Amino acid sequence: MERKSDIEEFQEVMKTLSEQIPSLIRGIISSIFSAEAGKNIGAAAANFYKELKAGGIPDEVAIKMTQDYVRTFTNLGTLLSGP
Repeated sequence: MERKSDIEEFQEVMKTLSEQIPSLIRGIISSIFSAEAGKNIGAAAANFYKELKAGGIPDEVAIKMTQDYVRTFTNLGTLLSGP
């Protein structure tokens, strides 16, 4: 039985990755931009704001922090969706 060379094994791994990675990325992007994800982000943002207010953070600061919090999700989605 002949053993595959390191180069052949590497080529097989690269072929598998090139076939699998695009679908994984599409799945991640669709999960970030789905209606359910939007609902969850909205609920998380509302809870984040509520907790900031409960902790005594002034309105204008809590609003800015919540905007930055939501922007993190948006930027992540943009980054994952590519150029």
